[in-house]
Amino acid sequence: MKNFNFFQLLIGSFYNPEVYRDAVGNKKGSTFGYLFFLVVICTIPLMISIFTGMNTFLKDDGKFIIDQVPEITFSDGHASMKEASPYFIKTKEGNAIIAIDLSDSAQITELQGDTRLLLTRSKLIAQQKENETRTYDLSKVTNFTLNASKINFWLGYAWIVYILIFVCILICLYIYRLLQALVNGIFGLIISAIIKVNLDYTALLYISLVAITPVAILASVLWATDLNIPAKGWLGFILAIGYIGFGINANKPQPVSNLNEYYENELPPTQDPL
Repeated sequence: MKNFNFFQLLIGSFYNPEVYRDAVGNKKGSTFGYLFFLVVICTIPLMISIFTGMNTFLKDDGKFIIDQVPEITFSDGHASMKEASPYFIKTKEGNAIIAIDLSDSAQITELQGDTRLLLTRSKLIAQQKENETRTYDLSKVTNFTLNASKINFWLGYAWIVYILIFVCILICLYIYRLLQALVNGIFGLIISAIIKVNLDYTALLYISLVAITPVAILASVLWATDLNIPAKGWLGFILAIGYIGFGINANKPQPVSNLNEYYENELPPTQDPL
């Protein structure tokens, strides 16, 4: 049985029954390594899309917002600034997304309208989700100054954040795909029983790890291009189950139709004693 390399396995997973026999017969535990590199490849388009969007935002709308940030001094758990309160940071469309009210008798005490952040003298209120906010106490902030220049300086190290985002997404996607393969292996038991192919769960897991390739690549394309396909979750499930069935059928014992041909192909040639 042929040993396939990573790219042969990647491409062959779409159409070649040999790669599914190879996963069961030769690859064994190395199929988990294949899944890792598959996830890496599928994560790259997604990260390019995310980073491109973030860079575009920071150079345009983000810069417009950051340039409005006043110099705010935090001392002994209290915030202060030279600008009069309340102070609003707005988008190019004129929507106030950050409100700063550092007066002793704050006029603004909660998020209103499109506002996503509210800074008062002693606390920061941030919107986490729709209709859900979180309040942060500033009592432990003793000596700190925030301004537009400092924020722009921090953004110069955004590549570190990008690396962390990439690693986190990579780990999460690998765990997700691994769990998906484990569950699909259970469905493989049902399929193998229906089509009467005797394979244990370990073999079915190897098949599932390869069968997940078309699903992972399709999901990567959809995430990167932001295409909206109805019921794409069900589409991915059906596609995975279909390829698992394909892989199981590929491992069905092949009948020997011609005994002479079998001996010619599988047994070493005998030497003529004369």
